[in-house]
Amino acid sequence: MRDCITEIPQLIMKRSWTCAIAIAILACGNCFAVHQYAWTGIISSEWGLAGNWSYYDLGFSPAHEAPAEDAEFVAIIADTTIFHGGVVVNQPTITSGTTATSTTTYVGYGPTGQATLNIQENATLNTAHLSVGMSMYDGNGDFVGGGDAIVNLGGNLTSSENIAIGNGAASRGVINVANSGSLTAEGIISETGSLNVSGNAHSNGDFITRTSGTITVNSGGTISSEVNLISYGGAITVNSGGTLNSGAGILAGNGAETTGLININGTATTNSWDTIAGWEGADGTINIGETGSLSTKSLIAGAYDDSIGTINIAGIVNLEHNMYAGLHGTNSKGTINIANGADVRVAGNIEIAHGDTENGFSDGEINMDGGVLRGLGLVAGMYEFTDPDWNPIGGFSQINLNDGEIWVDGISGFQANANIDIEDGVLYILGDVTAAMDWYVSLDALTAFDGTGEVVIDLTDIDGTQYTRISAIPEPATFTIIALGSLLLTIKKR
Repeated sequence: MRDCITEIPQLIMKRSWTCAIAIAILACGNCFAVHQYAWTGIISSEWGLAGNWSYYDLGFSPAHEAPAEDAEFVAIIADTTIFHGGVVVNQPTITSGTTATSTTTYVGYGPTGQATLNIQENATLNTAHLSVGMSMYDGNGDFVGGGDAIVNLGGNLTSSENIAIGNGAASRGVINVANSGSLTAEGIISETGSLNVSGNAHSNGDFITRTSGTITVNSGGTISSEVNLISYGGAITVNSGGTLNSGAGILAGNGAETTGLININGTATTNSWDTIAGWEGADGTINIGETGSLSTKSLIAGAYDDSIGTINIAGIVNLEHNMYAGLHGTNSKGTINIANGADVRVAGNIEIAHGDTENGFSDGEINMDGGVLRGLGLVAGMYEFTDPDWNPIGGFSQINLNDGEIWVDGISGFQANANIDIEDGVLYILGDVTAAMDWYVSLDALTAFDGTGEVVIDLTDIDGTQYTRISAIPEPATFTIIALGSLLLTIKKR
């Protein structure tokens, strides 16, 4: 049914959009089994008033019954900014205490398509499919028209199929879910539009952004999905005070030539899967801000062939399993940047450049500029040797401990294709592993100040538990420069 609406106008785009839609509907003939209502709004804004509608499938003849009285109908709200006979079109409104039902609802349909639908608090719209902002095709197969559309949701909106926001390259749709609003759909896709949630939005499937689409969770708002939350393009943002819960995983970038962005400044959780930046050929970025927190299974930056993943952490992260900077794949790299004030706790291992000959070797990097990173083990340089001379194949692992602290129970894999460089940060390893760390220093796998400083390895007792403490001091020349700079500042102040 929807294909009939979207494809036939290709043949008639040179006419006025009103005539185009009318001819398209008439040309469909029996392809519609239900009434097609066109909003005119010439009497009032009341959705359930018959005089505010006309029949598309009867050639724009006046409706003799209100849509609320028709068990099945398609509601097309094409444009609420135009005039009908010199009368301004009122914005359709489903008023408090009323319920409206439609088979399909289009808000903002056609080359102009600037429309607004208001659903008041304690009002309900039940629809099978909702498209907010829908472009039309011209005769050359291109999307044309504005398709600007807004749904202001103060009440309840339920869709048994997907909701499309900004459905077409030239369209721009917006759904605003107020504090009192509740949105439920089989799936929610923001392609070139925006979903802004201050109330509640739930998907029985996925939340998806594509192209320039955005999904924003404001303070007090909550979005939840039964499956995944995926940014193929555009951006998903959880502002401070907002909540996101994914039944499966969170993905920024999924598949070749996709670029995803997810910003977490509120609270985000996953129930059964991982949080990933850059998955299977994608370029993805996840930012966890100072007010943000993430609880998930594993956290992965850059997974499988040709993937680039970047994760920036300034807030709180709790992982049930592992953290990966680079996971399998040829030409893939994962980078995790941890800022001052961050608190990252990993129940499993912290793994950099995890790979093998079967699935490919990735590159991985962790940059610590402050904060605390805790894990079970620190595992890097996943590689294989091709001959007895220890010529490794595989990705390269790099940890730059510029500041902050890393606490782990054990460490392995740094003897080839890997490096930990320490400046003002400190690495704590459970127990006495001084001999192993001396060996790492001899292999240049453990360095200080990019190889110009001195690695300091000693034992320390913390609350009755012994740790190997690894820090760094600059080269003597650097000390001289620092001392001279301090002296010059003192003289200048005098």
